Amino acid sequence: GQRLDLSLFDVGMHMMSHWITNLGLTGEDPERMGTSNSLICPLRVFPTRTQPIFVAGTNDAFWRILCTALGRQDWLEDKRFATNADRVANRAILEPMIEAYFLEHTADELLDKLIPAGMACSAAYKVSDVVQNPHTQARGSVLEIDYPGIGTVKSANNPIKLSEAPVETRRKSPAVGEHTVEIMREVGYSDAEIAALREAKAVATA
Repeated sequence: GQRLDLSLFDVGMHMMSHWITNLGLTGEDPERMGTSNSLICPLRVFPTRTQPIFVAGTNDAFWRILCTALGRQDWLEDKRFATNADRVANRAILEPMIEAYFLEHTADELLDKLIPAGMACSAAYKVSDVVQNPHTQARGSVLEIDYPGIGTVKSANNPIKLSEAPVETRRKSPAVGEHTVEIMREVGYSDAEIAALREAKAVATA
């Protein structure tokens, strides 16, 4: 037997694979497009004085934790926010209230209260922050592949780690037309026919 190492962190990194590659090619972080959930409130990223944080008030218990940890008994006692259904219905009132409070504090100040209380929350990092994070590097979560004509391209590594049979990326994704000639020969085209099709720009070859 062997040990299977499959962490939520690495799975999350793998889900961002295309953004990591885009960051490596362009040097630009993706634009944030909003995070609110139509069925749950509060469940989104909120700005702070420093770094945005993600808050998951996925049920009434987490809502109570949020209010209590921040000393906002007034939110907890407000009947407009008594249940998740109430909070969703009054989202336009509640979310600006939370945002205004968070903007008075730094991310660290808020997280230092919320995390010990058991609140589901986290700092919201940019892709570039995550790629450079020491934990990311220690886990080997980012893969670097050399592409001819492009240079080093970054992507998320496979999140599955086996102690006795390392999971490896054996080859890079092919360039456009890299295998055209090989495949056409396999299906019966002659070199002369392939050359004619290339000349007519009917097929692409690398």
